Parts: sequence; structure tokens; C-alpha cells
Amino acid sequence: MRIEVETALQRRIATIPVLVGGARMPARRDLPSSIWGLAEVEAAHLRDETFVQDARRLMDRLTKSMPTNREHLGPEKTRREAKFSALAKLFTTRLEDASSKIGAVPWRRVDGFRAQLDAIVDNLDPEEEVVDLALATFNNELFLGVLAITPRRFLFSPRIQSEGITSIPFETLVRVRRGPLSGYWSIVVTTPETSVTFNSVKPASRVDEILNYVRGRVG
Repeated sequence: MRIEVETALQRRIATIPVLVGGARMPARRDLPSSIWGLAEVEAAHLRDETFVQDARRLMDRLTKSMPTNREHLGPEKTRREAKFSALAKLFTTRLEDASSKIGAVPWRRVDGFRAQLDAIVDNLDPEEEVVDLALATFNNELFLGVLAITPRRFLFSPRIQSEGITSIPFETLVRVRRGPLSGYWSIVVTTPETSVTFNSVKPASRVDEILNYVRGRVG
């Protein structure tokens, strides 16, 4: 089974741990390093008393995690592939090469976030480009996702793809600031409707760079 899980993670095949009979997910430290990425995936539960509902939720997740067929894009396919290649290169230079804490951990490298980068590319407008990247969590989530900065908005692609992309246009910002001193690696974004926090930003040095860029765009 370990070989199958390793292969699925390496090939970016949707992998969902299913816990039966009250079983619990092992901690990352208890897993072989080759399947650490499994600890970042939200497990599904199958319980006797709610089996039908649990099974339906699992099927919904499987359906949402199936890769999108992009063969119909025709001439757009080449353009999309070029955007993905540029984004993957930016991830390598701005994250892996910039921080040993990222590059030294296999699941934090670009191969571990291909699904998130794919989702970002799919949400970009035709002429929109990503100018910076960081790893972060969103509000109270536990798992690191990819925070992308474009000339006009924040895009956050979560680790659990069923939760969808979060887009925050700069034109809606009331305030953008560093988090409290106890969490200096966070970015707090306030709009008229809500306030969200990108926590555990990695590399931590990226916080000031992102804030300066966004403030320059907002004016």
C-alpha cells in the first residue's frame, strides 16, 4: 500500500485517506518522508451511524478532485502550459531557492503544489500574470496553500482543492497590514465586507515585500 500511496502523490493523483471505525490520521512524524504529503490531506470518515451521508460526501470530494479535461482548449492549451511553466519557475526561484526551510522539505517543493498552481493558472485572466508567490495558511486553516500576487489581486489556492480559490481584488481593500507582533509572519487584509488573514507566510521575509507591492498598487 505504501508504494501505491507514494506513486499517487508523485503523480499528483487525488488521494483521500478514508478512516473507518473511529481510526485517526497518523501524525506527519509517524509517516515515511516519501508520503508526508498525505498528512496534509483532509481525511474522510465512514461511520456506521452516518454511513450514507459520509459516503455521499466522499463521492462529492472525489468528483471535485478529478482533473479538468483541458483538451478542448485547442490553441489556448499552449498559452496555458506556458503560464504554468512560468508559475512553476517563479515558485522555484522565489520559494525553494529563497528558503532552505522550503527547499529542504520534499512536500513543500513545486511538485507538492502542482494542483494549487494549476488552480491559480485556471483562475488568471488572459493577460493577468503572477508577480510573486508565498506559502501561507488562510484564516484558521491548518494546511499551507499557495498565495499568489498579481498586479490587481490576491489569489489563494488552498491545500484542499475542494475549498476553491479565494480572490481578493486590490480595488476592494480598505486596509492591508502585517499581523500582530506575535504573528509577524501574517498578512491581514480588510475589505468592506470582511477581514481575512494569511498566516504562517513562508518565507517570512516575503511579508514586507508583498505589503510594499500591494500598497504601491493601491496607492
